[in-house]
Amino acid sequence: MDPPVRVKTFDRGYLIVRETREGRGTMAHVRCETESRRLRLSGAVLDAADLADVVETLERFAESCHGQLVIDLTAVTELAAPAARHLVEVRRSAAAEGRRVTLLRRHGTPVDDALHAAASSG
Repeated sequence: MDPPVRVKTFDRGYLIVRETREGRGTMAHVRCETESRRLRLSGAVLDAADLADVVETLERFAESCHGQLVIDLTAVTELAAPAARHLVEVRRSAAAEGRRVTLLRRHGTPVDDALHAAASSG
């Protein structure tokens, strides 16, 4: 089996991350919307490589958000526990520094469950 192919492209203020795996299609997609200070994730964030790309994007994008950022997870289909823990920690760290990070997700979904579990374990 061939290793995953990871492609990053920059276009008009967006950082798009795509990972394809044989037979699984696009895994994670990240889109930065500079004007609305929104980071939109879609697909599945399942492994350390996906999380590393999300973290890299988040760190780059957060610098331009002037203390307020929305991480939109409404189109995420699966969220691995390490990714959920990291996102909860990002929100906590931001609050401690006087910044606001909102984790937007659909209520009652596996993503919501993963974030609740991460928040209650830490």
